[in-house]
Amino acid sequence: MATFHTSTTKSLTLTVFQGILRPMHEKIVGRIAVSDLARRWQMEALGSDAVEIPNGVDVAYFATASPLDGYPRPGKTVLFLGRYDEPRKGMAVLLAALPAVLQRFPEVQLLIVGRGDEDQLRSQAGRLAEHMRFLGQVDDAGKASAMRGADVYCAPNTGGESFGIVLVEAMAAGTPVVASDLDAFRRVLRDGELGCLVPVGPRIHRPPRWPVR
Repeated sequence: MATFHTSTTKSLTLTVFQGILRPMHEKIVGRIAVSDLARRWQMEALGSDAVEIPNGVDVAYFATASPLDGYPRPGKTVLFLGRYDEPRKGMAVLLAALPAVLQRFPEVQLLIVGRGDEDQLRSQAGRLAEHMRFLGQVDDAGKASAMRGADVYCAPNTGGESFGIVLVEAMAAGTPVVASDLDAFRRVLRDGELGCLVPVGPRIHRPPRWPVR
């Protein structure tokens, strides 16, 4: 039994080891893909099909978590969660969006959870840095508390996603979601029914409306 999460065929590792992986893959008796995107990747790259079974979360765990101390804030909080110095996670896109958000919510805070070079990002952000708070890496309890304390969870990713488990966790916590219109995210958010989908890239800074609690 094997579960497949990847969604890109543009992988040097896959290219190098594809001749080895295919024979090994044929010996697997049960194959699961976490999304249709991951299933299609498996079919194209490894030549076999899989049963699609999306990832699940413990809804009660996120729904009943205590918010971070001092949250929710009166001035509103936008949550980013992930490796913020990895370009595909979209921090540059979110920074481009922040001035427009500040026009409507002058006291908004960008709460950043995850790994990265804080000093470098603060330097890149310039005056926007005064609206940022860094929590660093947190455990599952800290993540749930951050979600419960935020007014919006933003996933400005630019690609390379096969599912979007964090979107599901945010919804379980009752936090509205704004996400890039990637195939994987669109499926999780039911074509925008469960959250706000915006075009991938710089245009995210001009969404028609940002949902808030």
